[in-house]
Amino acid sequence: MIHSFVELALPVDDLLSARSEFLDLGFTELRVTDAWSHPYTALRLGQLSIGLHQGFVDTPSLVLTRPSLASSIWSATHAPDWTQIQLDDDLFNFARCDSPSGLGLVLVEATTHASAEPTPVQELSWRLLRCTTPALTVSAAFWAPFAVATSELQTAPTLQLTLDIGALPLELLETPPAPPVLVLHVLNETAFIARLAHHGFALSDGQHSTEIGRIKTRDGLEIAFTG
Repeated sequence: MIHSFVELALPVDDLLSARSEFLDLGFTELRVTDAWSHPYTALRLGQLSIGLHQGFVDTPSLVLTRPSLASSIWSATHAPDWTQIQLDDDLFNFARCDSPSGLGLVLVEATTHASAEPTPVQELSWRLLRCTTPALTVSAAFWAPFAVATSELQTAPTLQLTLDIGALPLELLETPPAPPVLVLHVLNETAFIARLAHHGFALSDGQHSTEIGRIKTRDGLEIAFTG
C-alpha cells in the first residue's frame, strides 16, 4: 500500500500564536483546504510541511494519505488499534491512533493543503524527527509498512534505527520514553542566532555534540538545531 507524507501534525492551544511562532522561525504558510472542521493551518520549511491543529491531535503525529481509505482501512494487513475513525461519504475521511513510540499516526483520504515547491531557505533546513521507544523492534514493526526506506540498525551508543517516512526521516532510539524532538539543521549559524534573538526565542544548551542548542515552543514541542 502506497502512502504519501502530508505533514507533521502538531497540537496547539492557540492557532494564531503557534502560527506566528513558526513564521518567526522561518517557515512559510501554505494554502489549506477546508477538509478539517477544527482550526488548522499548514506551514513549510524546505520540503517539510507541518500542520498546526487546534483541538484534534493530542500528540505530534505523522499524517499520511492512503488511497481508497474507506475501503482499505479494514482489509489492511497492518491494522493498528484506531482511536478515532471517520468514514462517511459526506465527510472528510480519516483514521488516527498512537504508535508504540508515543508518536501519533493519522491516515487521511487526501492532502489538506496545497502542494508547493520546496521553499528557499537561507538559514535553516529540516533534518529528522527523533522519537524514543522502550522497545525498538516493536516500534520499527509498527512504522515499517509506512516507510519507503530503512537504515541499518545501529547498536552503539544505543539501539537506533531511521525510517524514511516520505519527506521526514523518523529516528527511533531505544531509551526511556521522552517527547519527540524535531531536529533542524542550521545553514547560516550567525544569521539564525540573530533571528532567534530578534524574535525573543531562548536558546538552551544542546544535548548532543552536534547541536547548537534547543528551543521549546509555546505548546511544548522541543526543537533541536544542529550545525
